[in-house]
Amino acid sequence: MKAICPPVILFFMLIACNKPSLSPDRDLATLQERFHGKYKPISSTSSETIDVNLDGVASTDMFNEIRDLPNSNVEVRIYAIDNSLFIQFWPEQYFADRITPGNYTANMHITYANQSSTRLFTFAPDLKKLNIKPDATPLPDSIHFPFPDSVTIKDNDRIQVVSPKQLFTRDGWKKVTITTLYERYTKAT
Repeated sequence: MKAICPPVILFFMLIACNKPSLSPDRDLATLQERFHGKYKPISSTSSETIDVNLDGVASTDMFNEIRDLPNSNVEVRIYAIDNSLFIQFWPEQYFADRITPGNYTANMHITYANQSSTRLFTFAPDLKKLNIKPDATPLPDSIHFPFPDSVTIKDNDRIQVVSPKQLFTRDGWKKVTITTLYERYTKAT
């Protein structure tokens, strides 16, 4: 058997070690390991004080105002670099009676149903933002499924979603901006 000369071995070792490096937003395996999964809300605030739960006390803390908020979540599903899904579940208000301005009553009953919207996204090259792609066609109900103003990645890979919301409050309908911070609790989707 003929021995392979050391320069040939060195050449192959150099080729194996000089793999082209991927930019962080193009490394599928790392993105999946770091971000794929379900995220639960850990804080949620509104841009102004509102009384959503109709208890007479206005607050910016949405955990106090929307009792079903802890049951909502965000899913980040990374299947391919340019084919990832951002799914946001949010408790939407529903009423037993039709609500019109000025017809609030103390006996009004509001229920919640977790509704979801699904949108495609890509990562920003610096991995500090999810670039949510605009809806191809307008959603039939933009009140319950608003397009987020921003989706950013914060410390410890938490995800912050800033969205406009129209909510019924003790003072009638209010349009506010809700900022919710989510933390991953499982890699499974």
